[in-house]
Amino acid sequence: MRFSPGFLIALAACAGPSVLPEEYAKRLPAARELDPAARARAEAQAQEGLAAALAGRHSAARPLAEAALAADPRQAAARAALALCLMQEARAEDPPTLSLWRRAEGELLIADQLAPSDPEVQRARAAFLVADGHLSAAAECLDAALKSSPSHVELLREASRLHYELGEERAAGSLLVRLLAHVPEEPDATYRLAQVRTRLAASLPADDQPARKAAFLEAAAAFHRYGELVPEDANAMLGEAYARFKAAETEGSVALVSEGVAILELYEQAGRLLTRSPEPWYGKAIVLEALGRVDEAKQSYRDAVERDTTHVGAVLNLIALLASGPGAEKDEAKELAKRSLGLELTASERRRLAKFVTGE
Repeated sequence: MRFSPGFLIALAACAGPSVLPEEYAKRLPAARELDPAARARAEAQAQEGLAAALAGRHSAARPLAEAALAADPRQAAARAALALCLMQEARAEDPPTLSLWRRAEGELLIADQLAPSDPEVQRARAAFLVADGHLSAAAECLDAALKSSPSHVELLREASRLHYELGEERAAGSLLVRLLAHVPEEPDATYRLAQVRTRLAASLPADDQPARKAAFLEAAAAFHRYGELVPEDANAMLGEAYARFKAAETEGSVALVSEGVAILELYEQAGRLLTRSPEPWYGKAIVLEALGRVDEAKQSYRDAVERDTTHVGAVLNLIALLASGPGAEKDEAKELAKRSLGLELTASERRRLAKFVTGE
């Protein structure tokens, strides 16, 4: 009985050697003479197959990859596409089928040797590393690919996302700026940039007020831009309000008074969208307290606690304000403190509350 080359590839993909990926990858396929039309056809099938695999369309990707490899076993994109299909097949079992998983990694190692500068092959390698739980290695893989393809949008998108998820704000921020230079109207990237800039601003030394103000204003601008792209997302308003408040805070009470109305309006806009969330009222209360509008701040903290009795920040701040008020408010503060001892508090917060409740 005779079998077609495509059938043999499919059979090998299903069975897969149970050898280590590195051992499998030592057996690079030999070059094959092809006429220009056949080579172009194999390349097109390989690229189309890899695009489908990266998009999660494995049933479409597999036959394209196998057809390309049947004609030209050195098609790196087809190897990478087949690897992603094998990985998906392996994950049909829990835990994944080891032989298929190793074969997938081996195929990717071969693809990397055949086309180390191909950005799509490197995207496939990174996708495998993420699935294998190696996020830092995946980020390093994409960073290396970006050195030879610095304007590749998908590389920038995936690398920035990984660095963001790893909490590597500086790397994520730099990549997000580069990404948004190519796709300025991408909401997710704009939101991540706003978050990154806020975290970086908060990490600056407290005594470096000019740098903190400039950084928080950059964060506020990013949140504002995100709000332009997604007008009905209250997170844009909450983020901009917080960043503007922190920027004004660096300059003292005069700047807070000047900015206060606009900041409070942002929190109120968010509150109209998030009627059940405590966050708009909590943020508003902090600003009101900073402005010396204590009675309004108390009410806003109450509004936040009414929506979420476990909101530690709102509860503790409300207790602190009530404790410094007249007798009836002190009693209210003690009752609230007793109920709040069951919340998820830090050790120091719990000690302070217990001390306040007992009057020690």
